[in-house]
Amino acid sequence: MPGESLQSQLIKAGLATAADARKVDRQKKVAKARDRKDGKSESDSREKIAKAKVQKAERAKENRSKAVERNQVVSQHALMAQIRQIVKQNDQRDLKAKDAEHPYQFVHGKKVKRIYVTEAHRNALIKGSLAIINCDGTYHFLEREPMEQVRKRDPKWIVSWADPDAKAAEPDPEDPYAKFQVPDDLDW
Repeated sequence: MPGESLQSQLIKAGLATAADARKVDRQKKVAKARDRKDGKSESDSREKIAKAKVQKAERAKENRSKAVERNQVVSQHALMAQIRQIVKQNDQRDLKAKDAEHPYQFVHGKKVKRIYVTEAHRNALIKGSLAIINCDGTYHFLEREPMEQVRKRDPKWIVSWADPDAKAAEPDPEDPYAKFQVPDDLDW
């Protein structure tokens, strides 16, 4: 009977009863509880409770800040999806157009980019009735109304737009080349 406890062996041998075993178990539990209670003073338990409350408040604050960050990321993704949808629905550029043989240069960041467009698109871009939008590395043409929707959401997507309402800059009176006009559609 090596697998049995001493208590069960004593009960089988008739030296103890089951009631005696339960009584001893109960006394052990009461003694453990008393030892635990005596080992702690009330001030220790109050300190632990206060620490627990502080830790809980810190965790709640941390969870709130994480939730705010998650919400910002989700709203940013939703905004980008809205812009992509506007661009996809209103794109005026036909990337497979065979008559897109007129070059159009524009500044994107610090680089001058060149794309080939149709004559109608080129004229519309020069007049400002079309804007160039960069969506996922591809240039798209949008008319003024959808371009305004994109600009309200995130103006960084608009690469080039000749605003027809903008007033022309006053020429510098000391500029020696002021009397020479440079055409907008000059090809190099």
